[in-house]
Amino acid sequence: MKKRIKQALRAAVQGILYPLVYGLSALRRVKPDKVVFVEVRDTSLDGSLYDMRRRLEKHYQFTCVSCFLRSGFAGLAAYTGHCLKMLWQIGNARCVFVSDACNVFGTVQKRPETVVVQLWHGCGAFKKFGMSTADLLWGAEREELLRRPNYANMDFVTVSSPEVRWAYAEAMALPMERIVADGVGRTDRFFELDRRQRAYDKLYRLLPETQGKKIILYAPTFRGEIGSAQSPDELDFSACREQLGADYFYLIKRHPFVEQEHPLSEAQRAYARDVTEILTIDELLFVSDICITDYSSLIFEYALLEREMIFFAFDIDEYLDWRGFYYPYDELVPGPICKTTDEVISAVRAAERGENRERIRAFRKKFMSACDGHATERILRRAFGEELERHQK
Repeated sequence: MKKRIKQALRAAVQGILYPLVYGLSALRRVKPDKVVFVEVRDTSLDGSLYDMRRRLEKHYQFTCVSCFLRSGFAGLAAYTGHCLKMLWQIGNARCVFVSDACNVFGTVQKRPETVVVQLWHGCGAFKKFGMSTADLLWGAEREELLRRPNYANMDFVTVSSPEVRWAYAEAMALPMERIVADGVGRTDRFFELDRRQRAYDKLYRLLPETQGKKIILYAPTFRGEIGSAQSPDELDFSACREQLGADYFYLIKRHPFVEQEHPLSEAQRAYARDVTEILTIDELLFVSDICITDYSSLIFEYALLEREMIFFAFDIDEYLDWRGFYYPYDELVPGPICKTTDEVISAVRAAERGENRERIRAFRKKFMSACDGHATERILRRAFGEELERHQK
């Protein structure tokens, strides 16, 4: 009975309340200088949303508004309130930027004067998502995805290369012409040399013991459901230290869904640290000589640096059944696939010889060709057209 009541309330909110609030807001004239940023989960802007707002405020005259929905973190009442505030804000906005799935956009009929841009938070096309997972263990039911589409009313979606447009069209159930290879805004950071130096300075300030060491980043994706996500702990750091020696320092970055710190003994902490809370993923990519991951899309950004990658995919068969990939895993990844710590150790030795450099360059060209340091400006010009010039400072 409680479940039915909850479902009825949700249906009323999405089917009546959301369209009503947006409809009332849209009775107002569009403000040509109003831009709304919608952060679906977090409490602050990050990635492409942050970079886009920073560029607008620095170079143009716009009124910027940020909305934080807290999906998956706030209670139902609080989340509904956040969504209502967001719908009221976008009702008279000239442009709206969002970078994650949000079915609230699928509950209203967007006015044509407002442009909604899906910046998306990842590059390339690795793990399946959206409609591509409707029939897999990971995905939601197809009927639910179609009832309140996560990507409805998106005027265009920006991706990292022409190669991956088809995957986003499939996942988001959008026409191919709405998927544009203008690049991913946040990747502009990887072309800023001073940002790289600041990352090294921060690392050495926080962890002075890393100076003079080769840095290996271990950044696995999460396992399980979002609310109870866990990191794998199969990689034996003690064995790595014993066989590879003292030249290496290991930095561990958990997926944002994983709350529990990676378990390390007191002895291991002399050469390995979980730095999730003190270093951003961008900073870690800048300072790492080798990246060990599994199914994380960070490999696309790391490819911009053309450094060696190792794939510790000990549970590849299980993961395939659970979620799946857009490309065959063994053909996609630009580095060795390992299932044991011993294989990882051998791969580190091979990485030192640069055995996969050409594979990494080809990977970058295929999946990141639109990421050249100027993506944010291209996206802005597509969103505003000739109007953009009138807003320059």
